[in-house]
Amino acid sequence: MKFPSNRLDSIIKVFRNQLSGLYPENEITSFIAISFKKILDFSRIDLILNAEQNINESDLLKINTVIKELKHFKPIQYVFGRTIFMDCIININASVLIPRPETEELVSLVLKEKVGGDDLKILDIASGSGCIAIALKKHLQNAIVYGTDISSEAIEIAKENALINDTNISFYLHDITSNENIFQDSFFDIIISNPPYVLESEKLEMHPNVLNFEPHIALFVPNEDPLIFYQYILQKGIKWLKPGGALYVELNSSQFNKLYSVFKQLGYISIVKQKDINGKIRFIKGEKPLI
Repeated sequence: MKFPSNRLDSIIKVFRNQLSGLYPENEITSFIAISFKKILDFSRIDLILNAEQNINESDLLKINTVIKELKHFKPIQYVFGRTIFMDCIININASVLIPRPETEELVSLVLKEKVGGDDLKILDIASGSGCIAIALKKHLQNAIVYGTDISSEAIEIAKENALINDTNISFYLHDITSNENIFQDSFFDIIISNPPYVLESEKLEMHPNVLNFEPHIALFVPNEDPLIFYQYILQKGIKWLKPGGALYVELNSSQFNKLYSVFKQLGYISIVKQKDINGKIRFIKGEKPLI
């Protein structure tokens, strides 16, 4: 694609026109801000003040590539290979999910209850990019944090992200559905997890930028067994938690009643639900009894 002019304002106009009808206008505006910040290090104000500036051919090529990828609905986080999660820089690729705002709420819920705790042992199950474990370690610097995932590619990027954010976290390749117990009983103060929970039947409601790019293994569960991963997480959790320890999970709001029953059946107490910013039941916390 050729630009009619190298002037910044002309390029922005083409950027907007090329994506018009594919995305909402406010999202296109956000794409423009993110892209020119990444490529030119221009703020939103800079885009106005430098409207008449000419852009060099190298940067034009980069902008053109971004537009093409966005037209194919590639998420902008994958376009640039990086996102921000609770003030942490998180590198991502097609092996891991893009961290969601709801998951930031999950981490904030833990921090609200545990800030100031010393020497906590924390486990993040189904770590993906490692964003949860990294954010917790950043805010609870005395905590000893572990993470697990079934994907070796995810483990590699999680380790990379831990280094980027100067956080010391131990990540392990582990299938939570296996019989392997890689941790000793009564070891953790906190276990947290955001496992796959989108029903196969919900695929039709999802945007192409999710379906065509994000790893399905980290998203979807069978309609006939929607709590498959929670069953294993809660079973392991009741053993691995210290008495009085807490398990926090993110969930599909349509499965709340069923999951609440699993918490009860496995012996968790003080079970609390929490809504997300959109008013949907999105999180459950349960504790291991003291005795």
